[in-house]
Amino acid sequence: MKLLARDNYLPHVFALKADRQVHRHGVLALAAVSAGLLVFSGGNTNTLVPLFAIGVFVGFTIAQVGMVRHWRGERGKGWHGKTVLNGLGAVLTGCRPAWSQ
Repeated sequence: MKLLARDNYLPHVFALKADRQVHRHGVLALAAVSAGLLVFSGGNTNTLVPLFAIGVFVGFTIAQVGMVRHWRGERGKGWHGKTVLNGLGAVLTGCRPAWSQ
């Protein structure tokens, strides 16, 4: 959130650090969203676990796509193989597997 706030995609308050090297407002925002999800779902784990899984796979996909962009821009030794590997990872984490239906 600090990087997004620094680049003007989030309010600047998210770039502020507390005394313990923690981004206080980011932690408070995450706590508020978590509490809201907990109240909204009524504490039902059958609702919360799929939301967690979606968040994890979205994060993995974003990271893999970022690595593809990194390797394409870097173009160092072996960049093509690394790009293909990270691209495959992005496809696998970004697509809903057919066997999970």
